[in-house]
Amino acid sequence: MNATFSECGKYRYRLDRMIGDGPPIAFLLHNPSTAGTENEDPTSRRGIGYAKAFGFGRLIFINPWAMVATRPRDLWLAEDPVGPLNDSYIRDAVVEVSNEGGKIIAAWGRVDPPAAKRAAASARIAAVLDLVERNGVKLFALGMNRDRSPKHPLYMRKDATLSIWTGRDSHGL
Repeated sequence: MNATFSECGKYRYRLDRMIGDGPPIAFLLHNPSTAGTENEDPTSRRGIGYAKAFGFGRLIFINPWAMVATRPRDLWLAEDPVGPLNDSYIRDAVVEVSNEGGKIIAAWGRVDPPAAKRAAASARIAAVLDLVERNGVKLFALGMNRDRSPKHPLYMRKDATLSIWTGRDSHGL
């Protein structure tokens, strides 16, 4: 178990779990919650279950917003919910997964900032998608919400299957 936090502990840039043999699977979620180096949370447990079910050897969690928050609405109150090093950690994970034959799962769920922050949130998702696509990686999803945002793993059945995510142009905002 490994987790990469900022020195101040306010941001979690990456969460890694060794599952077994095989390539990595990365989930591009919304924002970190409580999982860390020595503990799991409901999302990390669900991700481990999917990684095992799909035959992947390693699980990586990355997020457009790296600020640790148990409620996404807390992000919108923060001065910098993204974190100063987040893009470099996302880029490194994308390259790693691509080079090792893994898959990246879009899984941030419905993003629902206050109206005044909606444009910035949409731009952030678009920037992360550009970062992923510049590295030649296709995004998969466990399913799509009505607004075409990729479903979060906690709200999917344990036997969900992967498909290519087609919500790029309307990512839920």
